Amino acid sequence: MKFKIILTAVLGLFVTSQAHQVVAKEVGKNKYEIAFWTHSGYEKYKPEQLLGVEAFDTNLNPIRAGVNYQKDVLVVTDKKPAMMSATFDAGYWIDTHKGFVTGDKLKASGIIFGAIHSIKLTKTIFTWSDKMINPIGLEYEVVPMVNPLVLKVGDVLPVMVLKDGKPAVNIEMEIGNHDELKATTNELGVVLIPIKNKGTQLIAARFEKAIFDDPKADRLFIQSSLTFEVK
Repeated sequence: MKFKIILTAVLGLFVTSQAHQVVAKEVGKNKYEIAFWTHSGYEKYKPEQLLGVEAFDTNLNPIRAGVNYQKDVLVVTDKKPAMMSATFDAGYWIDTHKGFVTGDKLKASGIIFGAIHSIKLTKTIFTWSDKMINPIGLEYEVVPMVNPLVLKVGDVLPVMVLKDGKPAVNIEMEIGNHDELKATTNELGVVLIPIKNKGTQLIAARFEKAIFDDPKADRLFIQSSLTFEVK
């Protein structure tokens, strides 16, 4: 199922899980659909996996946004946002001889080497202002250090990765489906991201932490992404 979103402004959402993404596409005037992208194409997901959205104006002031989960996840904002963030539950993944696959380790057959609960935080920029070099308060966040909307193929975007508002050091990054990327943040939490192609850009930082109160997983896998368009 692809979930349609109605907004009063342009929206784009991306999340990754092992190079997976949640993508919001415009399908009409102030109408959007959210699709869960994987290497094999778009896959179905349940409405409750979209845990919430937030919208902001160019000064990073909050804009009222609501979700109707009964109508293919309809979202309406009071006015046009310059930035929007979302939280998405990508479910449980188990580490097997075939790599990570979705599933419950307690129900899966064969040897299980580990299990994760995957959560995605997203932040998409549509209209730039210098205020956007500041964080919006996500626990895990990717912040652009320059205007990404003016970049061209071949340019480099410096970003800062934050955890609890502080620079996060030695954090692995992922760019869209470029699995070969092995970039990590430096001692200042900064990393240079190459722009390799036009279109939607997804820049995700990867975090993990142990969890002890969930029988289905031993680690919480969190990816926080920044998305924008390169023309």
